Amino acid sequence: ADNMAIHLALHSATNSGNETKGRKHIVTSNVEHPAVAECLKALEARGEIDVTYVPVNTEGSVSASDMINAITPQTVLITLM
Repeated sequence: ADNMAIHLALHSATNSGNETKGRKHIVTSNVEHPAVAECLKALEARGEIDVTYVPVNTEGSVSASDMINAITPQTVLITLM
């Protein structure tokens, strides 16, 4: 289901009529669930997407401002466990 959601987001961004310029971008955290992280790493390794990994603090939380600052015009998905 996680992989399907990622692929559907990428497909939707391609076919929405508002195609992003350049490679699509996804924002996630550096402690994302392996089902999501491995899919993103594979897509990134194939050159299909760019991924920003936002770090968590010592309490395991992600700063909302860090997530917002990671968004680019090419961002099509934000995934956070």
